[in-house]
Amino acid sequence: MKIWRDRGVGFQKIQRKKIKPDETGQLHLNEARLEKDLDKKIQIMTKVFSDDDTLVVRRSENQKHSRVKCCAVFIDGMVDNKIIDEYFISPIMLSPCL
Repeated sequence: MKIWRDRGVGFQKIQRKKIKPDETGQLHLNEARLEKDLDKKIQIMTKVFSDDDTLVVRRSENQKHSRVKCCAVFIDGMVDNKIIDEYFISPIMLSPCL
């Protein structure tokens, strides 16, 4: 992917490196491992925030296509649960296009 960046004397083309998964399917970014498996990602997040009882993990899946799964992870009190339900969870669950 090519992007343009202003270097003060005009725009120059720069090349971004593409991050590809290794043979085990894991992505590496600055030595941090990002799992492709949703359950493993949730497990990592809950382990990182194990001392925080305000962490909320909301799982959902599309009603027509059960392979489409997602998860919302947020801190209780920092977001409005109604907004999460109305604009995130419900559209993913109900969308016939996914």
